[in-house]
Amino acid sequence: MDNKLSELSKPVAWRFVSLKGDIVFSAIKPIRDPDGKTEQPLYSQWYVSALLAKLEAKDKRIAELDASETQLIQERDEAEIALADMYEAATGSRPEWSNFFGFADAVEEVAQVRVTAEGDEQ
Repeated sequence: MDNKLSELSKPVAWRFVSLKGDIVFSAIKPIRDPDGKTEQPLYSQWYVSALLAKLEAKDKRIAELDASETQLIQERDEAEIALADMYEAATGSRPEWSNFFGFADAVEEVAQVRVTAEGDEQ
């Protein structure tokens, strides 16, 4: 599609504004436009449609990624709650998450409590 899009991206006509303010259309680009402001390229509807289709596909992908991120955040929050509940059941207090005490630390501490409890039973 990129080759087609590249071909379609070429202007199909030009709109010129003369020094008197008259508007002229031409299929041929002038050899020289001194200020670059008096000519305007005109593109085919196919090119515009192709660009809109690409934009729509990107918008769809962004929406998919947003939904995925929202789901991941929800799953992470649910896992954090489950881990906090497990930690509280094992230690008797809720964990205080920080940069120094994370999920792995909580699991390790619960494992230590379990090892200690199993040692006391024997």
